[in-house]
Amino acid sequence: MGGLFGLMAAAGSGAFAYLIFWTMFRERSRRWREAAAEAGLIAVEASTVLGCTTRITGRAGSLRVTLSSYQRGRYDRGTRIAIGGFRHGNYGLTIRAEGVSSAIEKTFGEKELELGDEAFDSVAYLQGAPGLARALFDRETRRLVEPLFRGELPVKGRGGGRTLKVRASLAGDVLQVDIPSRLFGSTEAWTPAALVALLEAGQR
Repeated sequence: MGGLFGLMAAAGSGAFAYLIFWTMFRERSRRWREAAAEAGLIAVEASTVLGCTTRITGRAGSLRVTLSSYQRGRYDRGTRIAIGGFRHGNYGLTIRAEGVSSAIEKTFGEKELELGDEAFDSVAYLQGAPGLARALFDRETRRLVEPLFRGELPVKGRGGGRTLKVRASLAGDVLQVDIPSRLFGSTEAWTPAALVALLEAGQR
């Protein structure tokens, strides 16, 4: 009897965990569709599995936009927003947050491009063509993108504002921003506002 009870408890726990995962997945899918509509994306295409959206692609002017899932390790998962099609090409610029890896690279002689803006330079590890970087990253653009490389994305919605925790990088012509999901949070509800804010930065 004890073995049967244990088996039933394990099955119940598994079913409950699956229900939570499925509910989160459906909510994420719904918010992606809302984001595409709110951002005014055109030529929108969606990939679905069992009625849930697994990827949305579309265009905002000349920019390509993709919303998808990411998973990094066991607990870090959420929504990935990728915006590409920047005119500086595939090899013009790379930017990522300053951290251990960038410190090691600089120790071994990798050159970092600084723009003379202490707030921006202290958080963004920038490499690429100096003339291109200085032309693109004027004061307003730096103001928009600097929080991303601090790991933050300020967003505004109908009920006010919030700052989302993010991980951002620009490699070639793609800006990629990962927004972790929170099991008992409302992160997904802010996906439409996040896409609008990122497009504002991308379009600059």
